[in-house]
Amino acid sequence: MGISFDRAAVTNNLERMGKIPDDAKPLWGTMSSGQMRAHLQTALRYSLGKEEVPPDKSKFLIRAIVVPLLLSGLIKIPRGSSKSAMYDAAAPTASLEEVKAELEEFLSRKDTGGLNPPAHPALGDLGPNKWGKLHVIHFDHHLRQFGV
Repeated sequence: MGISFDRAAVTNNLERMGKIPDDAKPLWGTMSSGQMRAHLQTALRYSLGKEEVPPDKSKFLIRAIVVPLLLSGLIKIPRGSSKSAMYDAAAPTASLEEVKAELEEFLSRKDTGGLNPPAHPALGDLGPNKWGKLHVIHFDHHLRQFGV
């Protein structure tokens, strides 16, 4: 499974997200659709260096085994996996347009070489391409959570 953060991935994610009504109930978990959009927007903002950077608490086995399996598509983010420090149940909501703006900025900066993302707090230093793959996988996880 070739996973890449490119124009096709951005378009696909936005089209799928656009099919989720504001009052949609998740198939699992407790986030509303607006909170899910805000959660994904925050993850993008974090990788763009726009959010506070928590310390890198990644462990060797996670970096050496889980990250390659996850980013290759061999394993998926499990339902009900522990919430990251970037998730707040009382989070505000975000619109599709707000998420689109962050997706477009990430794509533009990645493609022009102007992206130097911080380390992921649990997965370690990923660099632009692996962060992009993680975003594709993360979006898919939450879009499947809402049935699209």
